[in-house]
Amino acid sequence: SETGGGSYRRTVIASVFGVVRFVLVVGLIGLGVGAAYWFNNPPPVAPETGAGGEAEDREEVARAVVVEVASVGDHPVVVGSMGTVIASREAVIRPRVGGAIVEASDRFVPGGFFDAGAFMVQIDRADYEQVVEQRRSDLARAEAALQIELGDQAVAKEELELLEIDIPEINRDLILRIPQVNRAEAEVRSAAAALQRAVLDLERTRITAPFGGHLVEREVNLGANVSPGEDLATLVGAEAYWVELTLPVSSLRWIETADERAGLAGGSEAVVSDARAWGAGVVRSGVVARRIGRLEQGSRLARVLVRVPDPLAREPERAGLPELILGAFVNVELRGRVLESVCVLDRSLVREGDRVWVMDGDDRLAIRPVEIAYRGPDRVYVTAGLASGARVVRTNLVTPVEGMLLRVADVGPGAGDGGDGDV
Repeated sequence: SETGGGSYRRTVIASVFGVVRFVLVVGLIGLGVGAAYWFNNPPPVAPETGAGGEAEDREEVARAVVVEVASVGDHPVVVGSMGTVIASREAVIRPRVGGAIVEASDRFVPGGFFDAGAFMVQIDRADYEQVVEQRRSDLARAEAALQIELGDQAVAKEELELLEIDIPEINRDLILRIPQVNRAEAEVRSAAAALQRAVLDLERTRITAPFGGHLVEREVNLGANVSPGEDLATLVGAEAYWVELTLPVSSLRWIETADERAGLAGGSEAVVSDARAWGAGVVRSGVVARRIGRLEQGSRLARVLVRVPDPLAREPERAGLPELILGAFVNVELRGRVLESVCVLDRSLVREGDRVWVMDGDDRLAIRPVEIAYRGPDRVYVTAGLASGARVVRTNLVTPVEGMLLRVADVGPGAGDGGDGDV
């Protein structure tokens, strides 16, 4: 029937299309496998014949790299860190007597400089001068009373000698007025001490600088009425500042501390910089003064104090140098003990497993293990594995293979060192 014939034709057509699709899929898979095999196994290239008729080998491709020539010598261990500028001497000026401030130095302002013993402020003297006069009068009365008692004692002694009788010792002291004389002498001493105290209080109305420095804070002004112990100002010594650093405990063995008995000599040199505030290349010099005998809480890092002399650059030999600011965060490089016969490299040039890539005499890659004495955040100190003059590869090779052919890249002006690129 027509219905049966149509169904048969549709079945045949569907089968034909299925076979065609299967053949196409198998063909595409075969083409892919063949292409992969061809790319991985290219057909052999017939050797070229030179002018002399001899076959030349196909030239090996050399990787272009940037190299750094190693130099072996004696180098100090440089330990880098960040630190905070703090005062080496600081005092809060407080009066020991109270009263109104009736006079103040023109330099009694924030930033004002004072020499040791220089006048700062004057507290009203009037009340204290009156107390001094009163204490002098008290002393004069006590001395007069003592003289009277001594006279009475002399009279009693003459009368006792005229009697020529034997009197017990206790009665003899009373007759000679020895207790009365002792009391008068004690009153003289008390009056003298009170006068001395009054004179000291009078002298303390004049406030002077305990050491040379500059004012960083002022709490009172002229005319203020102050009490004993009240804050007047904060004075910071200008002779030197400290920079407090935190370092790993393992770095301490490379750092030498100054000998205070030898005038802070012998400490490791410190180079202080603050590129944001001072500009690039501007530094101040200091010395490692001491270690703080307690680790920083939390980080467990060691603390070191670097002494920077004349931090405000007031001395003629430091004129023009930048001033240190208290509380500033600065960079510090400590130049520690010298290591002999070492090669200093950027830390990035030491590859995994403490290995260095070297371009040997045949311009081929040599992967050499090295021994490292000190590993800093930016530099490493290699003691073995590199000879002076070795060409260390700076370029990052994606697939480094021992013996691969290298060539030195041509680096033009402004092109950089090329050490950060991948090949």
